[in-house]
Amino acid sequence: MTIDFDNPSQPSSTLDFAFKNTIRASLGLIYRVNSSWVIRTGFAFDESPVRNAQTRTFRVPDSDRYWLAIGVGFRQNSNLKFNFGYAHIFFKDALIEQENAFGHNIKGSLVSQANIISAELQWTF
Repeated sequence: MTIDFDNPSQPSSTLDFAFKNTIRASLGLIYRVNSSWVIRTGFAFDESPVRNAQTRTFRVPDSDRYWLAIGVGFRQNSNLKFNFGYAHIFFKDALIEQENAFGHNIKGSLVSQANIISAELQWTF
């Protein structure tokens, strides 16, 4: 990634994240309770494009992720639906081990998690 500045006397800055190709695999299940209610659940593995602790930065502290999700849907009639979902994302601990241009070592670890709540009201006409 190259950053060009508006100031012509300031040189461009280049960031090389050395990303790799990744995979994402997921599995979901839907259970229809009756004509009005549906329950959804799912699991996903989402691989990080960051190669290792030496290429990971505090700017992009990404790591592999595991998703668990659950949701419910309710259909009032053919025009009105409501969906609610919750997902929790577990991030693998992210180690950072870098040496900057001045020879100083930067070491650390990041521990993350995320919660996502969603709701949808759909009215068709």
